Amino acid sequence: MTETPITPIIFDGYGVTWSVTSGSPDVDVRLGDFLPGMGEETLQPNYFNTKFKWDSVELKYSAFEDDYESMGRFNVRAKVFGYRKGQSGDGIETTEVYDIPYKLESLTITSEDPNDSETWIYPDDYDVEVDPKHPKQYGGVIMRDGFINEYFAGQTCSCGLEDGPDDDAIVPWINSNNRMEQAISAYNYIDVFDETQFSFIPRNSDEFVSLADNEKFRLTPLYPDVLDENGKHAPIYPMNTLTNFSPDGRDTVTVTYNVSLKVSFTAGPNKGVLIPVDNPEAVVKQICVQNNTDYAQQMEQIIQYCNWSNPGGYTPEELAPDYPRLYPYTLVNGFDGLGVGQTPETRGDDKNNEPLERGDLWYNPNTEERKYYTISDVPSELEVTEGGGGYKDRQGVMCVWMPTQDRCFDIRKVESAPFGLMCDIKTENGQVVSATISDTGTPTGWSDGDMVAVTGGKKNARLNVTIKDEPGWIDNYVEVI
Repeated sequence: MTETPITPIIFDGYGVTWSVTSGSPDVDVRLGDFLPGMGEETLQPNYFNTKFKWDSVELKYSAFEDDYESMGRFNVRAKVFGYRKGQSGDGIETTEVYDIPYKLESLTITSEDPNDSETWIYPDDYDVEVDPKHPKQYGGVIMRDGFINEYFAGQTCSCGLEDGPDDDAIVPWINSNNRMEQAISAYNYIDVFDETQFSFIPRNSDEFVSLADNEKFRLTPLYPDVLDENGKHAPIYPMNTLTNFSPDGRDTVTVTYNVSLKVSFTAGPNKGVLIPVDNPEAVVKQICVQNNTDYAQQMEQIIQYCNWSNPGGYTPEELAPDYPRLYPYTLVNGFDGLGVGQTPETRGDDKNNEPLERGDLWYNPNTEERKYYTISDVPSELEVTEGGGGYKDRQGVMCVWMPTQDRCFDIRKVESAPFGLMCDIKTENGQVVSATISDTGTPTGWSDGDMVAVTGGKKNARLNVTIKDEPGWIDNYVEVI
């Protein structure tokens, strides 16, 4: 007994049945798209609908504390079908739809900047360098594309908004050093309600910045849990302080999501060939709402990004020395024009890449290491060039800098002069014959080749300063002068 082979169905075209979770078809527009070759007077069933809306979400000023809203329940689903056109007995045109197997080649989801501010996609739109494996965030939200695989007839593929394995909007990712990191997938208020205007003093600065139209304050870097080498709190916030604030007065902002699908045949002579579906793209709109009556709370949230306001609530004893008033200029990998893992050779873009200065701080968020820049201004050796007269063996003798002709300085700027060098001297017949650096001094600002006069004698002895150490980054704290 032989089986009669099943005659394959010859389709007139192909389409995608789109659907969304936590949302519905957009009832404000006509849902039925028209099949090819059919008149606009004939509405079709919802097979070809591509317009949807998601439930609204309420945004608060901070999407990085406990008040962000998890977004992973918002998903787009797709199922591929073939269709045949025909006529009923009374001459009415009909469409028969059949689910078919398919291979998903791609299913991508992105969102559009609702304000055309050109600062929607992190890190692409930001002046920042991050690990190449860092997930992209659209307005703060991380997207999940569809899983590439073969699907049976009637089986759906999906993409959507990432929410992490615990549905808490915390998304783990592995960086290039094979270390686990986390990112929060939630709307960033000031990306959506970007008409917020304010002036502030950026970190590393004492001059205020006023944001112009279509610009926004970027909430990075923000490392509130950094500790210094002594275990003292040394958080790195985006700005020093807030100087002016004007909130966004809009009640709502609509974010548009775009989904695009490509599929191919899984069997037959066309296996691997793309299926020419009629509606390969879908659009989902979502309304973001805010309570625009509580501006005081919004201002409080902004202040949480200011180091001068001490948002951690630490006592002076708990904070790193001189924080924040005299805290050193701080470079952070990924910001200030400094690449991920790159060692700073100059100050950042905000200082026009000026030379590094003594005491500058470098923080690497990937390794959580802090280093200080030393300009090697501590003498290593002293050489007697003139013995002078009237000296006796002594310890802790003060040395006075003697500027050479090419190092003249304005006496009114005495802080630019080297100081704090003390020496222990050995003498013969009142002349200094040797000198070593005393541990009672705090030498600062010296350069290799400096000349000094030794105090305490009737005729000044002269010493030549030698510094062997090269400038560079060290682990120990370096005082800023």
